[in-house]
Amino acid sequence: MFFIGITFQILQEELQTVQAEVAKMSQTSEHLVLDANTESRNVIRQTIADLNERLLTLERHADQKKAKLILEEQQLKLYQVENVNKD
Repeated sequence: MFFIGITFQILQEELQTVQAEVAKMSQTSEHLVLDANTESRNVIRQTIADLNERLLTLERHADQKKAKLILEEQQLKLYQVENVNKD
């Protein structure tokens, strides 16, 4: 469980870093949007929205994997305890 916790903590920190970068890009892109034509504005905004959605998807997948690994680890520990008691 310790290894799983550390691994997912690192992953979450990386995701947060990427989210911060996307937020920074979003703020920077607003300056571009002011100078861009309508079509370019829409492309810029859609690109930022797509990046944010991808990050949310990655977070959801990471959370699901973490939950699955924790459950599997608990099942393994239960199995080990049951088999130790049989001996």
